[in-house]
Amino acid sequence: MAHTNNKETFRVMEELANTTIALNNAGRLLQISYCRIDQQLEYNISKLREKFSTFHLTGSVYEGIPTLFCNDRDKMRNRKMFPTVECEPPDGRERLKYGYVLAESCPEPAYLKLKAVDTEWLCGKKVRPAIDKDGYLNVVNFLKVNMQNVDIDYEINGPATTFNAKHPSVIKDVDIVLCLKSNSWPPVSKSFFTRERLNNWSTNILEKIQNDGCLVVPVGRHNSACKDIEWRWSFSLAERELLQEMNGSLPECMLVLKALKRKYINYEESDKPKPFCSYYIKTACLWVYETFPHEDYGIMDLVRKLLNWLIDRYEHGNLPHYFIRSQNLIGHLSKKVRYEVQEKLKTVNSQNLWKMVMSCVTRFNYEGEIINSMCDKLGIAKVSEGDDYEQLEANLLHHPRAKEEIENAIRHLSPCGFMYDKSQRVNIVKWLSSECPKLIVGLQKFVGTRQTSFTAAQTSTILAIPEEVILPIIYSIDDLLPDGYGQMFRQYLYRHLGDVYAYLFSYLLTRGFPFICPDLHLCWLKPNYYYTLGAEMVFPDTWSDHGVGGLVLRAKFFYLTNDYKNLKEVLIDVERRIKSTKKSEEYMNRYINIQLGSPLHLPVSLWAADKKVQSLAALCNTTFHLHPIVFVFYIQARVALKEGDMEKASANLKDMRECATMISSIDLKKSTMSLIKIIEKQVNPPNTTGIYKFQLTL
Repeated sequence: MAHTNNKETFRVMEELANTTIALNNAGRLLQISYCRIDQQLEYNISKLREKFSTFHLTGSVYEGIPTLFCNDRDKMRNRKMFPTVECEPPDGRERLKYGYVLAESCPEPAYLKLKAVDTEWLCGKKVRPAIDKDGYLNVVNFLKVNMQNVDIDYEINGPATTFNAKHPSVIKDVDIVLCLKSNSWPPVSKSFFTRERLNNWSTNILEKIQNDGCLVVPVGRHNSACKDIEWRWSFSLAERELLQEMNGSLPECMLVLKALKRKYINYEESDKPKPFCSYYIKTACLWVYETFPHEDYGIMDLVRKLLNWLIDRYEHGNLPHYFIRSQNLIGHLSKKVRYEVQEKLKTVNSQNLWKMVMSCVTRFNYEGEIINSMCDKLGIAKVSEGDDYEQLEANLLHHPRAKEEIENAIRHLSPCGFMYDKSQRVNIVKWLSSECPKLIVGLQKFVGTRQTSFTAAQTSTILAIPEEVILPIIYSIDDLLPDGYGQMFRQYLYRHLGDVYAYLFSYLLTRGFPFICPDLHLCWLKPNYYYTLGAEMVFPDTWSDHGVGGLVLRAKFFYLTNDYKNLKEVLIDVERRIKSTKKSEEYMNRYINIQLGSPLHLPVSLWAADKKVQSLAALCNTTFHLHPIVFVFYIQARVALKEGDMEKASANLKDMRECATMISSIDLKKSTMSLIKIIEKQVNPPNTTGIYKFQLTL
């Protein structure tokens, strides 16, 4: 191997890979925090709609894998009228509301059949038609019955339903998995809680996942003669909780292995069942977590350990399920196929590993920038996206000053380094600027089913719903989230609560609710109240927006509701606060974006104050993302134009142009330029003379 002649250079190259991988996973706790809130919103909303569904959010995103590497999001849908799964018949005195189905074992322990013992208690139209003549719940019929009224193109992939992502009502990359709930774990998995481990999970997490129970999903064994009546135990809820709690370098290793699989160990969709899949990587990480002193190893060494573990499992033809040890996940594969997978894994786990990993995990707006700067200093060839890093590896191993420059690059990429700080900043803005329409859409459905028969009391009930859903999360935020993230997300939720009331107020207003609910004006007060509570956003690194974010949201609400008096007062306050920061590029890219538009597809009256922005929002699928400082200058320009102060409007236009040069986000640059064009046409109309136009630009 080439690096044996220069062990010190190779050692720092390994550290460069470790640092690059860790940087890619630096936003993990932030992502987990957002996802835990997302799940709590789902649970709290489901309580409002007793006759409908509970959604459990699973998949790689909710397990903490960065979306850049894996964007799988599964919504496990358990309809309220579905029966529960019982391993033993429940006591007759504890008859369940929608009945139950009894679990019967299959030859492979991860699979089961569901017998409808007491059909008279099963809910009718979504379950009973799927029961066959022998009393078993048929998988094919179950899916057919529950999807019969869906008017969107979809296909069934295993237990998941994948919808046509081009449809406007479908969230991209989200699969719906219909499931039944078992409040207890199957007997074949009980040893999971009692087996001895080198590294044990905390008592709290084990108690939680045991109390959460399991899910059962509609998919049978491959090539089974009985697969139409076979279901599978799903431990996705437990996997989500364990992977979120996993410490050490294993979360980074899982990221690397998923990236390597996608580029070097991938299989066609037609290869079913897949010889190698992401679930096997997850299983390997869970087993190594409890059986190996993983905290003593660096990321690259641990990646090698995991690859060796998988190679060994394929060689022996037995990859045990993490929760049901007696289930062999690769038992269905032929010796020939297992050998082919082994060889692919060995090719990765060789002297090629460094360059393969670097080609998978290097982002060219972050790590690539530092690496190419290092190449310039050494006078060697740069790398570009898609390179396999073979040339860089050879150049570094034979360059006399490589060790020194690699160590310098590591300092920039490590915590407290410039690039690490920039990456964290971008992650925070990304997640806290994400649309969170769950409650708004839920309210729309809740209101839509009753809008023709509302009483004043019912309207008051609706107005209380956002607080009932969000405030309990705010009050328990420090227990729900990892240390250091509670305060930031508390402010995020207060702002979201203000947004929900702003949308709800307009939604009810345009449907004539003031005539049946004189107290609707109380809803008008709530956005301002919650924007004030969430005024200041403080990041984990203690950077603060000094209340600018909350003030801009208040200004947005007053602007869109034509409250000119309150708007001018807020603009004076926000202008005073941004004077010292508006010209700082670093600060400009830390502000949380705001949105114009509504997931509710509200009537145009919400944007009656500005028809041009309304049309822009429509072009952006009803939601128009804006930099808060840009929006302040835009509103100021609109107010100045209304008052005939062309000089002030021109000054605001100049401020907007200056902001555009400092904003790094491409999407925000586009939205900024759109707003600039609106003001330009007002300040310099087409029939304006050249001299007058020049004076206004000044």
